[in-house]
Amino acid sequence: MDLKNKKVAFFDMDGTLVDSETLYFQTRKEVLAKYGFDYQKSENNKLLATGFEPTLRYLQQKRH
Repeated sequence: MDLKNKKVAFFDMDGTLVDSETLYFQTRKEVLAKYGFDYQKSENNKLLATGFEPTLRYLQQKRH
């Protein structure tokens, strides 16, 4: 992709343009279900905007 002639860039960090959180939750729920884990919206809400490391730690604790 050639970005040299682009004059505008959009960043949607909070879901203003696209609701990516719903898709992200559904995908995570489906993948975890394949491995025998139940994953609820309330769990996902606690992990919003926490980053990869806290999410990874949470999911690792969930398997024990």
